[in-house]
Amino acid sequence: MALIDIDRIVPRLAVRKGIAWGTDAPTEDSDVLHICLPSGHFTDIRFPISGKNGCGPLWTFAGHSTFRKIPALAPSDIAIHQGWYQIVRGQFAHPIDSTGNFVDDYHSDIVDLSSGNGDQMETGMLGNPDTGAFIHYKEYWTLKQAISYPCVRAVFEKEGDGHGLLKGQMIRVGETIQGVRQVKEKECEAGQWTLVKEDWQIDPRSVDTAAASFPHHWLSQERRVGDKIEHAGRQWRVVEAVSG
Repeated sequence: MALIDIDRIVPRLAVRKGIAWGTDAPTEDSDVLHICLPSGHFTDIRFPISGKNGCGPLWTFAGHSTFRKIPALAPSDIAIHQGWYQIVRGQFAHPIDSTGNFVDDYHSDIVDLSSGNGDQMETGMLGNPDTGAFIHYKEYWTLKQAISYPCVRAVFEKEGDGHGLLKGQMIRVGETIQGVRQVKEKECEAGQWTLVKEDWQIDPRSVDTAAASFPHHWLSQERRVGDKIEHAGRQWRVVEAVSG
């Protein structure tokens, strides 16, 4: 997920600060960046903190999310005072997923942890990758940076495997680009780039084929909806562009 203000939908770059499974204390073994556009389309790349160059992420997925407000059950005076009487429920579709779990109805609840700084907690049920158990979790998120533009999304679509047309998604928000592409049922290519002094530098933990597979330089230029490029045998098409 990404940090949500349902009354002011803007592009978001969110960093996870920790995850707690069941009653355990939160820990963090991943470098997680979730990028989401005002339309709800997102990419999510989770690198191992101690990962080697070219090792690829622990988990990556991309798709679309929707959000709505729901009231908390029987709010107490304390909960109302802290703002917990209002919850945002997010629903997520993962047509691209390195685990092969192409869910279309996964949901979680999101609450503000404090007023002013935007930190939020996401809670729901998820499979623990270490134990395999489907268990309650809590994730803690914070904003990576202030809102930035331009925002551009390009997709690669292909028929044939029964999991929908979307097979690749690239998103640019300001000085960050992420690209995710389904290669096999349980395998994705994933790359992440950051603009540093007019040079787009790839995160060295990206899949080692990402630099050649994704047209990130093309996406970094001024783009409009409908723009297309043939790259590495695949046609990418701009379907969303917001200048600010």
